[in-house]
Amino acid sequence: MLNKINITLGKTLSIQRTGWTTTQHDALIYAFIDEVKNHPNYQVAKSGSYKDAVLLAQSFINDKIIQTLDNNSPIILPIMAEEKQGKNAIPMGMADVINRYTGFQVSENIYQINKAGHTGANGWHRITTPALFMGDVIIDAEYLILDDFIGMGSTLANIKSFIENAGAKIAGFEALTGKPESSQLYLRNQSLENLRKKHGKFEQEFKEIVKFDYSCLTESEARYLLRAKTIERIRNQLTRSIRENNGRND
Repeated sequence: MLNKINITLGKTLSIQRTGWTTTQHDALIYAFIDEVKNHPNYQVAKSGSYKDAVLLAQSFINDKIIQTLDNNSPIILPIMAEEKQGKNAIPMGMADVINRYTGFQVSENIYQINKAGHTGANGWHRITTPALFMGDVIIDAEYLILDDFIGMGSTLANIKSFIENAGAKIAGFEALTGKPESSQLYLRNQSLENLRKKHGKFEQEFKEIVKFDYSCLTESEARYLLRAKTIERIRNQLTRSIRENNGRND
C-alpha cells in the first residue's frame, strides 16, 4: 500500500520532525573521512557519476550491514540530493553495493526537493534549513536510510520524520563517512536534560523559530546548542541564519 506524500517547495518539513525513542536510531559509519575524501573516485561520484559512486562504495562497504539490522528485508532508501557541484551519486552507489550483498529492495521514488546547502555549513544553518522530501512511502514498511556523510544528522532526522509521518518505520541509518561521534544520532536523555537545564527558558521560542522542540533534536544538534553560553546567542544565531537563508532564496 502506497502513501503518496506531496510537499511543496514552500512548505517547511521541520514542523513534522519526530522525536527519538530507541538506540536503534544510531548510525553505522563505514569509513574515516580522509579515507573517503582522498579516494580517487570521490569527487566525480559527489558530482554525479554513478559508476564512480559504485566503485567508491565498493571500497568501503562490507557485511556489517547484515550484522547490524534486526529487520531481514528493509527497503534501502538512498538520499538523493543536489549539491553545488551536481547531483550526489554516492548514496545511490552505496545502495547498489548493499543490494548486491543483501538483495534488499532499493527505493528510487523518495527524494530531496530542495538544496539545503548543508555541506560545509555551520550548525545554525543546518538546524534552520531543513532538507525537504517528497515521494511514495509504503505504509508499515521499514526503511534503511543511506547518505554519504553524517555531520549533525539534521538531514537524517528530517527524512526519518518524513518516513514516520507517512506511516512507515526506520530500520537503520548508514553513512559512508562522518565523524565518529556523529554516529550517535538519537538524542540522549542526559543531553536533553542538560539542554533544558541550561537553556530551558528558550525552548518555546526555539520551537516558534524552527517549528520543533528540543526533544526532536539529534544528539549532535543538542550538543551544538549546549556549547552556546547564553540564550541570546542562540536566538541571534538562529535568526541571523534564517535571514541569510531567505536572502539566498530571494
